[in-house]
Amino acid sequence: MAYEQLIYTSQISPQFSYEDIGNIMISANYNNAQRNITGALCLFNQTFIQYLEGNCQNINSLFQVISKDKRHDEIQIRYYGQCTERLFEHWKMNQIKPEILQEINCLSNYILTDQVSVISPEDAIKTFQAISTIIKSDHE
Repeated sequence: MAYEQLIYTSQISPQFSYEDIGNIMISANYNNAQRNITGALCLFNQTFIQYLEGNCQNINSLFQVISKDKRHDEIQIRYYGQCTERLFEHWKMNQIKPEILQEINCLSNYILTDQVSVISPEDAIKTFQAISTIIKSDHE
């Protein structure tokens, strides 16, 4: 089966508070389970980078909802593609800790220069592939 992959970046807005992360994770886990979407969310400094995977209609529908959320702005799709196997098959949504992000070589230059919001499509997908590999190796 083919799945759509979507990676976007955004900047936290003035309405955002760090308590919102817990609320985002709770609602994402519930809503993603209803849509059969899996993924991962990273917050580094003021920038979100999120990976979503699922069927085309559900991904596009969810992204429309995400795009209207007032807790972030400057939303940019960084990668849109297809895969035959999910990277995060057991996660409806999970937050990636910054220390894991710092282990990812293709992300390190963006982190060092605080430019995660302009990550290239190639580095965006490589980042989440690397995160998936790290997480799977930690559970073996």
